[in-house]
Amino acid sequence: VIGLTGGIATGKTTVRKMFERFGVPCIDADILAREVVEPGTSAYKKIVASFGEEILQPASGVRPIDRAKLGSVIFDNAEKRKILNKITHTAVRNRMIQLMAYYFIVGEPSVLLDIPLLYETGMDKMCSKVIVIYVPPELQLARLHERNPLLGDEAEKRIASQMSTNEKRKRTPYVIDNSGTLEETEQQVAKMFRSEFPQSRVFTLRNYILLGCSLVLAGLAYYTQA
Repeated sequence: VIGLTGGIATGKTTVRKMFERFGVPCIDADILAREVVEPGTSAYKKIVASFGEEILQPASGVRPIDRAKLGSVIFDNAEKRKILNKITHTAVRNRMIQLMAYYFIVGEPSVLLDIPLLYETGMDKMCSKVIVIYVPPELQLARLHERNPLLGDEAEKRIASQMSTNEKRKRTPYVIDNSGTLEETEQQVAKMFRSEFPQSRVFTLRNYILLGCSLVLAGLAYYTQA
């Protein structure tokens, strides 16, 4: 299990897609974060119970969560943000365990976890190694402004709300510098894939024992969340 992380606007999605082209199965925490709060899920029910129906979209019938409304509720309230993070992070972690168990049972030699807040949430402990995507702070800010010009001063606050990329890269020997050209990044990804990722599927007794443990943990996680 290999973690992939980096600050906002550092190019995690670009790098993840490069690894996917090498056939590495990837689990995207951002996608899971949207899936686990869909109407009817346990996390959805807990969020509505915690923050009220005013954070739902004004639709008839099934009412999805309005992310903008929820964001405005928690933005300047650390306690509410902590409650939301506990609900969503638990749900995402449980789903990740289930997906890792699936990839394990089909014999995939490795799986990449794309998690923006990998270190902040302590999920680096699930990984055998962590890859950090790095760009200098000034380039990170420029890219965020380019991606969303309407942010204005808010861009710096969003970057400051996460662990800095400088701090993240100090925690691992596996760093991809994404400040150059796309071709330069691709070369780094290819080199890391060849040197750090297992190249063949394996089915061993040890794997099946670990798989059984993973499934038990996934089941416990599911019933704990329910």
